[in-house]
Amino acid sequence: MNIGIIGAGNLGTGLTKHLRKHGHSVMLSFSKNQEKLDAIAASLGAASGSPRQALEFSEVVVLASPWLATAGVLDQLKDVASPKILWDCTNPLKPDLSGLSIGTTTSAAEEVARLAPWANVVKAIPPFAEV
Repeated sequence: MNIGIIGAGNLGTGLTKHLRKHGHSVMLSFSKNQEKLDAIAASLGAASGSPRQALEFSEVVVLASPWLATAGVLDQLKDVASPKILWDCTNPLKPDLSGLSIGTTTSAAEEVARLAPWANVVKAIPPFAEV
């Protein structure tokens, strides 16, 4: 299966290792440093690209972005024409990890679904699962 991963941090790269080991094709995206992204992806046997390229490449797209960057990356994908499965791994943690940014009147999954109307959102992966 072709899987695009938006977010090349610990969770995104940890999932890439696991998915590649089980024969899936993976494209990693969304890093502050493109050269570092290219090197990490190559070392894991994955492709690298932009969030748009990862979405177009994939049958399932994994959202593993930091919470504060999630709205921005999904805004880049707002005009997707056909539905995709979006495996949402985000956690709405405050930058200092002292608690949740949201969660009393809405949830991260509800916000992701609102920001990505093209997606069939599946929420999975607990905090710090990459460990």
